[in-house]
Order: sequence, then structure tokens, then C-alpha cells
Amino acid sequence: MTILNTQTLSNEALQSKLDQAMAKPELTAAGDLRHFIGVEGLSKAQLMAIIEKANGYLTDNAGRPNSIRNSDELEGCTVMNLFFENSTRTRTTFDVAAKRLGASVKSRWLMTILNTQTLSNEALQSKLDQAMAKPELTAAGDLRHFIGVEGLSKAQLMAIIEKANGYLTDNAGRPNSIRNSDELEGCTVMNLFFENSTRTRTTFDVAAKRLGASVISIDIAKSSTQKGESLRDTLWNLEAMTADIFVVRHSSSGAAHFMATEVTPNIAIINGGDGWHAHPTQAMLDMLTIYREAPRPFEELTVAIIGDIKHSRVARSDIAALKTLGVKEIRVVAPKTLLPKGIERYGVSVYNDLDAAVIDCDVIIGLRIQNERIGSPLLPSTSEYFKAYGITTERLALAKPDALVMHPGPMNRGVEISSSVADGEQSVILKQVNNGIAVRMAVLALAMQGQRAARSAS
Repeated sequence: MTILNTQTLSNEALQSKLDQAMAKPELTAAGDLRHFIGVEGLSKAQLMAIIEKANGYLTDNAGRPNSIRNSDELEGCTVMNLFFENSTRTRTTFDVAAKRLGASVKSRWLMTILNTQTLSNEALQSKLDQAMAKPELTAAGDLRHFIGVEGLSKAQLMAIIEKANGYLTDNAGRPNSIRNSDELEGCTVMNLFFENSTRTRTTFDVAAKRLGASVISIDIAKSSTQKGESLRDTLWNLEAMTADIFVVRHSSSGAAHFMATEVTPNIAIINGGDGWHAHPTQAMLDMLTIYREAPRPFEELTVAIIGDIKHSRVARSDIAALKTLGVKEIRVVAPKTLLPKGIERYGVSVYNDLDAAVIDCDVIIGLRIQNERIGSPLLPSTSEYFKAYGITTERLALAKPDALVMHPGPMNRGVEISSSVADGEQSVILKQVNNGIAVRMAVLALAMQGQRAARSAS
């Protein structure tokens, strides 16, 4: 595939687009700095402008090299240094810099934010998540796209769960079957899967048809992207074919965000998995399964997520959803090579010992070893991995007697999980698949409803 003037669409290109989108709040319409949040998304010219302006201060008024020239550019301005972490060099040099520009400087160390609540890492992460969620919401806070669970409120996640749960009794009243609906009658849903998929693609197909939509699955390998057509042009052409919803899976993180903000904002974009970033509908079907099958409410549950945390978009989305829904404790379990750095900042407990991690757990979620994303061996062997981190009958016995066992699939039996557990009485793995249809019906219906409301308001 290609993007913008036939440049190859790579992970780097999409990441660049995502960075640029993130940079927009700090720029004026003319492209000048308004804030300075990060260097990601800024152009070479913008970075060079900062460097050249800084270089100009490095000769003082007497012409001495490597000293600082004063200026009155901030005369009459007040600069407040708000440092929520300890600092020597950064804080002091900002203090000196502002004074050399003629500003009045105030420094504050002990700060509170919003009704005297302490500004914590979690609070800042929450604020960032909310900002990222804005493209997928209408002005009223309803779904318009479904890009990720981060930034959505508990009420918004519960609305998805409850709507999905309503589909899980068919018209004849049989439990665990799917009730059809006409909510998407007259709509066209296009499945754009740039990565292989069985469960996600098939359940989206079934979900859309059960809602009365026409479904078109694009064979990417046989599409014009193979002739050099850009992703942007491909999407615009499909939009012109009266598409209403795009369900997209892509190997590049940020692909769905890019589509929703830069290319086809008037088409409901549903993220079917983007790179390492997110798999929001998998997270929501997991939440629906826990909601229906767990003997206790979210607030009383201890959940263990086991396996390739580092490369798993499912793990990221599950953690975000579980945190929002108020789960008592989330434990992540993996060898050090399969744990991302700084995972603790998401409010999880980190374990390297599986036996210790599963004690008294209510829910155990196994993850697939993502060999296609790892690129180089991070494990001594699959047999050694199973010995240390495989979910076995013996290990399941350490959890609560009514603990649930879950897995997003595809499973590697004898590597991540034993067949006796996968097929056992505590396994709800096949129920997850069925619940996936209901959740995807709910997301499709809610996003289309929000998209219609947004169109009417514009």
C-alpha cells in the first residue's frame, strides 16, 4: 500500500501521521508553536527554528561565546513552573531562561488539581486518554467511531455491555443465542482487514448481517493497493460507494485513529485491531463475558492476564477496560522479556511467578505468544514456556474454585494453555466467541447512531 504521493505506507508513516495529529493542539493555524508538548509531529523546519533561535542566545551582549544573551521578549509576562516531580537541572534552567527573557517567575512544587485532588500519574493518564477519545465521540458524548476503550467512561463502557447483553436472547427466548435487529437496515458495512483474522472478521460479518446491513469484505491482497494506490485514495473511493461503516484491522498502530481524524471522519470507523496499540472490541467482549459469567461484580474481582503482555494489543485494551470498570486488582504475569517497560504505571501488579499470581484469582486470561510481532526469539523454547507459564489444571486449582478461564484465541495448546483447562468446566473461551458477535453488534449500532446524530448536527 501507499500513502500520500505514493509514499509506502509503513509503520513509521502511520506513526508519523498519528504524531502529527497529536501535535495539532500545540500549533497555531499557521503552524507556529502555541504550546510545546512534544517533538513528535513537528516538522524538521519547526525543530530547526527552535534550534536556531536558541543558538542566537548563545552569545551575550558583550560578544562572549557560549554565554547567554538577555532579551526583553517576555517582559511583563509571568511564567509559573509547576513541577509535580523533583528536578534540579530542568526546573532551574527554566527559571533562569524565563528571567533572562524578562519574565516574572513563580515556582510551585506542591500542587493540587481540580477540586483539590492530588495530581497523580493515573490522573494525568486519564486526562490524556480522554483527549485521545474525543475523535470517536459526538458532542453529546455518544460513540461516533470506536477506536479504543481508553478515555471512555465507565458509563460509556457499561452502555456497550448492556446493549450487547440485550442481543444475547433471541426472539424465541433461548439463552446464549443472538437476537436479530433491523438497526442497520439500509446501511453498508465494509470490512477492511489488512491483517489475517478468523474470529474478529467473521464475527463482525455475522454481527453486521444480524443488524440488517449489507456487508462487503474487501480482499486487500487483490485490491488496488497492490497497484500502488494510497490508503487515502482507497478509502475515499470506498466512501464514494456509499459505505456507512469501515471495520478496519491494520498492522500499524494508529491506523484507525488516522482514518477517523484525517481521511473519512464521516464514516463510522471501528477498530478491529491496530498493530500493538489496541483491540477494543476484543476487550469489550471480554468485559461482557466477565459481566455475564463471573459470580461477583467487577469491583470485587481479581484478574490475572498471563503471557505476551509486551506485544499484545488485547492486554492493553483489557487493562484499560478493567481499570475503568473498577476491578479490584489486575495482575500481569510474564517472563521479563515479554513485559513492557513501565507497565506498572497503568496500575497493575507485576508478577514473574505464575503460581503466586493465580492464587485467589477470579478470572484468568491467557494470551497468545505473538511470534509474528516478536521478530527475534525471546523465549528459550515453547516447552520451557509452558512449564513456567502454561495455564494447567494444577495452577487453576490455586485460583478460586469458581474462577473463569479466558483466551482471545487463537490458542496454542500445550504452550499457553493445556487442553484439559481450555476444554474444562471453568473455561468460557467459546462463550467469548459468541459474546463477540453481540458486542460487535452493539458497537456497530451505537457508532452508526452517533454518526447519524453528528451528520444531522452539522
